[in-house]
Amino acid sequence: MTQPVRLFALLLVSLVLGTLWQHPVQAAEVITLYDSTLHIFSDATLNVVESITVNVEGKRIQRGIYREFPTHYTDAAGRQIVVPFEVKSVTMDGHPEKYTVQSRSNGKQVRIGQKDVLISHGLHTYVITYTTGRQIGFFADHDELYWNVTGNGWNFPIEKAQATVTLPPAAHITAVTGYTGPQGSRAAKLQEKNLSPNTAFFITTAPLGRHENMTIAVRWQKGVVRQPSAVDEATWMFLDNADLYMLFAGVVIVFLSYIFMWRRVGRDPRSGTIVPLFAPPNGISPAAARFITRMGFDEKCLSVAIMDAAVKGCLKIWQNGKKDYTLEKQKEADDTLSHGEAAVMRALFSPGNDTVTLEQENAAVIDKARDALKTRLSQEYEKSFFFTNVGYFSAGLMMSLVFIGLALFFGGPSHAPTILITCTIIAAVVLVAMAIARRFFLFISKIVASFFHTLFIVIFVIIISSILVKDAVALYWLISLPIAFLALINIVFYYLLKAPTVLGRKTMDQLAGFKMFLDIGEKERLATLYPPQMTPALFERFLPYAVALGVEQAWGDKFNNAMAEAGLEPGRYVPVWYVGSSWHDAADIGNFSSTLGNTLTSTITSSSTAPGTSSGFGSGFSGGSSGGGGGGGGGGGW
Repeated sequence: MTQPVRLFALLLVSLVLGTLWQHPVQAAEVITLYDSTLHIFSDATLNVVESITVNVEGKRIQRGIYREFPTHYTDAAGRQIVVPFEVKSVTMDGHPEKYTVQSRSNGKQVRIGQKDVLISHGLHTYVITYTTGRQIGFFADHDELYWNVTGNGWNFPIEKAQATVTLPPAAHITAVTGYTGPQGSRAAKLQEKNLSPNTAFFITTAPLGRHENMTIAVRWQKGVVRQPSAVDEATWMFLDNADLYMLFAGVVIVFLSYIFMWRRVGRDPRSGTIVPLFAPPNGISPAAARFITRMGFDEKCLSVAIMDAAVKGCLKIWQNGKKDYTLEKQKEADDTLSHGEAAVMRALFSPGNDTVTLEQENAAVIDKARDALKTRLSQEYEKSFFFTNVGYFSAGLMMSLVFIGLALFFGGPSHAPTILITCTIIAAVVLVAMAIARRFFLFISKIVASFFHTLFIVIFVIIISSILVKDAVALYWLISLPIAFLALINIVFYYLLKAPTVLGRKTMDQLAGFKMFLDIGEKERLATLYPPQMTPALFERFLPYAVALGVEQAWGDKFNNAMAEAGLEPGRYVPVWYVGSSWHDAADIGNFSSTLGNTLTSTITSSSTAPGTSSGFGSGFSGGSSGGGGGGGGGGGW
């Protein structure tokens, strides 16, 4: 090598060394030693001392470290198991250090350090002493500890990990084993040995990467550590799953309470014999007929009140397009109208205003008409014709909420979020179902029935499949199922608790007989009973009743057939109270009747909602692996 080359090489080496001297390689934050000492006592409790030496560089570790310890487990059936965990002391570099213990979804977090105090760079040793229990496996021919020493949750590499397990003096260790690596690994880069008949020692032979751990297992003869009794196991199971027991108890108690209330106030009087009637009961308007038969108010009550007022000549219905309706006043309300219909007329047409369009801009006017009719119907028919028994329903609903509240109280941070999420989802589903039923009233029973059938079939299938595959997701469905049943029980008994009075039952029977006459299916049988002659006037008079009772299609078809039998052209009939697109085929009056009733109600429903108020949118040696057993968790810096 020539002299210039030697000088150049020397200069290059000097520059590199100078750079390294000015900017040394930055040390990594690692756990240099993770030393765990476990003492197992004869009462099956464990005292654990974890000595964790970390190199601090002010990156992730600035104020201290935290240690996470799982305390909530789920068995194959989805039941919760909660193990005890109590921190006895925490030190840093041999001196007591401040710490807090915070609850997490599956356990506890021990956060060491102070928010306003930064620790110096370099090596620091933290010693955490805690006790725990319910960690021992009791098998037919042996007992054992299956323990995740370091946990998988550490964000730092671990250069060396070791653990010492000491049993009661009478114990004789019969086997030991261990695993290292990520969750599920069966690698064994560690050494294990018995220091004495009742003491075993484990140490890794290779560093552990981030989220890798050391798991150990120690086996000894039975009788040294006291096995929990059946009473202990039952007590723990109840305390661990008190929220589930509260929910299932709530289902039973609320259901039985509703049954008691139903037997007391909700049982309907016995129905009489239903015979065909050729006219509605005296004094019962179409809106009242629907209100009584449903034992409640809905938007179709308003639509049939409007139709009846139109048929009686007090207003005219103009339809432009499928759901574009305008109501035009023809004369003042007279004695031909019911009290409810007269109230609707007064609410719809203010002085000097003889037209109203059914659109959202007029939501206040339509709501006023709706409320006026509902108030009038309630005053005239509620309590006289039926009882809603809303007070009894409120008691059952409050009882349900109390049990859900108790479940939240006992569930703690592990179950409470699931309970709240489930309640929120079910409440949202009920609200959506109510909105669908309110908007598409014609199919309410089919929608509700199919929805709940589908819902509970899906829940049942998921529960069974979760248990069969031993998936922890079963926990969610064990919580969701009783809440869903509570919701269903309340919905069902909201309707079942309604009961007609004796007068109401008699009127319902008469309306059922009148419905038989309106229904074309009774044509042949009624022909021998001398029903009144079908005329346009009779058709118009009873059309609002047919809409109210849900047989408008049949009543319109019946009018068509009667006109044809009389040798008259149905097309010659044109209603004077209606002008619009639904009258596109005079020969199909049944379709006109059905379309008018449905679209008018749907338009009233949508236009009575103001804009912006709704939205369009195996443990043991044979089945072990790294990360298994008790203990575990992890930690990090903060």
